[in-house]
Amino acid sequence: MLRQIDIEAKLQSNHSTSDETREASSVKMPKHVEISSKVPLPTYSKQRSMGSESTYSKQRSRESESIMSPGRTEAAMLKEQDEERQLLRRRRETLTDADLKSIPRMVHRNMPFGQSKNDIAVTRAVTSVSPRLSGLLRHDWYHVILGWPTALSLLGLLVIWTLVIIIFALIYRHVDKPLNNCGLGAKGESIGFSTAFAFSLETCTTVGYGLPNGTNGFFEPECGMLQFWIYLQMVSSMMFNGFLFAFMFARLARCESRAVQVLFSEKAIIEIQDGKWYMHVRVYDMDSQQPVVEAHIRMYCVSWRDYLDQTRNEVQPHLLHHMRILVPNDDLGSMMFTSIPANVTHHIDAYSPLAPLHLRKNVNVTYLGGVELREVDDMTGNRSDIPCPVCGETFGVVDHLERHINYMQVTEESDNLPITGTHRDPNIVKPKLTKLIELKETDIREHLLDKEIMCVVEAIEPMVSGTFQALQSYKLEDMVFGGRFAPCMSQKDGQIYVDVNKFHKIIPMSDRSVHYYNNGRGNSG
Repeated sequence: MLRQIDIEAKLQSNHSTSDETREASSVKMPKHVEISSKVPLPTYSKQRSMGSESTYSKQRSRESESIMSPGRTEAAMLKEQDEERQLLRRRRETLTDADLKSIPRMVHRNMPFGQSKNDIAVTRAVTSVSPRLSGLLRHDWYHVILGWPTALSLLGLLVIWTLVIIIFALIYRHVDKPLNNCGLGAKGESIGFSTAFAFSLETCTTVGYGLPNGTNGFFEPECGMLQFWIYLQMVSSMMFNGFLFAFMFARLARCESRAVQVLFSEKAIIEIQDGKWYMHVRVYDMDSQQPVVEAHIRMYCVSWRDYLDQTRNEVQPHLLHHMRILVPNDDLGSMMFTSIPANVTHHIDAYSPLAPLHLRKNVNVTYLGGVELREVDDMTGNRSDIPCPVCGETFGVVDHLERHINYMQVTEESDNLPITGTHRDPNIVKPKLTKLIELKETDIREHLLDKEIMCVVEAIEPMVSGTFQALQSYKLEDMVFGGRFAPCMSQKDGQIYVDVNKFHKIIPMSDRSVHYYNNGRGNSG
């Protein structure tokens, strides 16, 4: 009981001390970190400091030696952070303004209503086509031909069909000799090319007009070679007809064109709510009465500056960076019901590729070898990846770590423990531990200069059970900071309506919303 009263008294004393220190200091630091740097050393004898302190500090130093660097002053630490930020900024300036303007889009908006043809603007370099690569493509010749334009593929198949007829016509001319009376040519004469072509065409189409010269000779035993070639042509004709039927069905049943009816908003909205930044995109399927099956969405960030930085630093290059989706929750598969206009939301947190790297590095977050994480999972208790560098206990949010450090500082001071290696050690408990990412509109705008946000809606068309993908992309000029999508649904006389003319409309923020928006974004940009 006495220890609890003593701890509460220490907490009140430290709170009052931190308020005075915060007013006197011009450096913004978390409250409990200031406590750790201002708490005086406990009074104990020299013998105790040489005994218990040396033993305890050696034990704690072994645990923290591999994690923390040697002690530095607060001013030196802040100066180093500022230098690191400037260095990261300079290293990212690998593209000039002209280079940024010349960066092509991954997905072009080449359809009406601000939509795309769902084509990825990526082609193979001419020098990369080698005989070995061509040999590889020959193993998938059907899909290669299926990907050709319809007019080109039909023309190619017609040419092949005609060549087959001509080849068999030449064979018939060679087989029908004047000495044989197989009914193809006149008696004692070989068949002409035009007659052989007509007979080959008749055999290929199985029309059955009759034999040249009105004879029935090739049914005779001495015309076995002619019968063999007629058999081969009819077999090849049946196989070609089957292939042509399958090819035409595959061409007509392709679901890529179904993706045109999936609409994306012309602009993406970036706004701040309760101090957190979000990106919103609207999606709607115009064929509402035939809902697609298993519709879900993915988002990627295309960054050329990051790609060049990775290439220069000799690390594994990644042009596409996966963006975690908040709504609909990607932990549940990002499933959507596209028959109703819906917003897709991405939280720009410390893990988001839309947040500048130099700001993401200055906060206490864990990057697990490129694994895409979300801050919201920490808040909901799904993951605890914010460790205490002193005791190793992990927390879901920074606020819990801050309270833990504050409580342990008071407890350790009450127990007269040495400062070195404890929660009061300023060399271990640094401002970064309890610092949240501070994003401003200017930071996001600058970071998005070379970025392209690619959205992919994937679904199954119910009538032919074919999978399709609808694509859209957003660059900085396609984004609006602040505002909200206008309501485009209404109901009247028991009927629900969607006003597509209002689908792209964005309502400006009200004066009250502008006030809160400017305060939340730090009055920047």
